Amino acid sequence: VRFFLQMNEGERALPLLANNLRDFGDNFKEMSEISSLLYIKGYYAQALPYFAKAVELKPESFDIIKNYAHCYWRNSQKDSALLLMNQLYEKHRNNAEVLAYEAKFMLKTGEKGKAAEYLSKLRQTAGGDARYYKLSGVMAEMEGNINAALPFFEKALQTDPTDLEAAKKLGNYYTQQRQWSK
Repeated sequence: VRFFLQMNEGERALPLLANNLRDFGDNFKEMSEISSLLYIKGYYAQALPYFAKAVELKPESFDIIKNYAHCYWRNSQKDSALLLMNQLYEKHRNNAEVLAYEAKFMLKTGEKGKAAEYLSKLRQTAGGDARYYKLSGVMAEMEGNINAALPFFEKALQTDPTDLEAAKKLGNYYTQQRQWSK
């Protein structure tokens, strides 16, 4: 299965999935890798049982749960994606990484009110976190308020100079405004 997926031969891998899931369903590494490959290749419906098995084997795996939620979203199962994200939040209410991811996910899904709630909680939990500034900038940008977004992106880049997304957003804006010195 892995070989066919890696070689972009997904159609050859699909008939083998049921046996693979049955034979390796107790192997977290296999479930995790195959679910990720299926997701990357766009086989969202087929990835869901693998993600479910991986979560069953390692229910605290943040990466698996967030990818599982994205897979639900890509498979047009918005309610399931939001339910999974809510469960993740309930388990990790004070984890800055989870809060930032929740806010980012809600922004991607158009749930601006929920995103604002998570951003507020992130600010309370980890006030100077670069993710807070960047996501606040993204939210302001989505609302069409670039003037409010800019200081957030600047602060995000100042807080984390390795944040390429914030740097790109600022660079694009400065270029459009012909602010070459910045």
